[in-house]
Amino acid sequence: SEIKWSVTIPTGKTSASMTMMRKAAFDAGMLSHESSNKLVLFLEPIAAIFACEATRFVERERGAAAAGSHEILQVGDKCIVLDCGGCNVRTTVHRVEETSPLRLTRVGDPNGGPW
Repeated sequence: SEIKWSVTIPTGKTSASMTMMRKAAFDAGMLSHESSNKLVLFLEPIAAIFACEATRFVERERGAAAAGSHEILQVGDKCIVLDCGGCNVRTTVHRVEETSPLRLTRVGDPNGGPW
């Protein structure tokens, strides 16, 4: 198959949850084998940050010097993601480690709960 699947996983899910999702994709016929690189699993906050960068949704606060930049996020920037879904609200913070390719590191643990 030429299709590459990108699937999001809710914040706080364990590696066991990701393994289960990968097995479900294989069982559904989406993959030729469970370890296929045709499936990429993203935690939802990471996917949100990638989407913001891709669509240039993040506000530019760097003035005229950055106006010609093709990248909105810069190394060292911190991104706060507010995830409101289901019956939970969570916040996560990530730091930009690299911009090409975009690589993020989580700062602290996700925070939140039922609302």
